[in-house]
Formats: sequence, structure tokens, C-alpha cells
Amino acid sequence: MLKQGDYPHLTADFIDGVITVYIPKSFVQHWDKNETIGFDGNDTSGLYILIEKDFQCLKPRHHEDESDLFPNPQSTLSSYD
Repeated sequence: MLKQGDYPHLTADFIDGVITVYIPKSFVQHWDKNETIGFDGNDTSGLYILIEKDFQCLKPRHHEDESDLFPNPQSTLSSYD
């Protein structure tokens, strides 16, 4: 689970079988509209956290619904307009 908020840095916890990553608001502002692919950092325990956009495959997979994925930047049809 990803949660955005007034967090000073990336951090995560694992409680009752659920991983929650806490993301500073400044990291995700306009992330859905810009070309930033992801962000990373170490939390206070030293855990390395990497969050990246999920892109559509270059070759369609008919058994997968990719309608909620970002356009692949390597596709000639990709645009962040």
C-alpha cells in the first residue's frame, strides 16, 4: 500500500502482513503528468525503497488489462501532454 502525506522522507513498515510505504507529498505532486519515472531513498533503518511508474508493455498482452498503466516512454505513441 502507498500512502502520501506530510512525511519527511520515504519510509515503510510491515504490519499484519501488509507493507505500507509512506511517501512525502512533494514526491508525488504532478507525478501522474510529468516524465519522472520514480523516486528512491533509504529510510531511517537503512531500508532501500524504490517506487516506479508501471508502464504498458511495448508488445500488447491480450490476457492483461493495461488500461490503468502509464504509456510506455519507448513507444512512439507515448505522450505526457
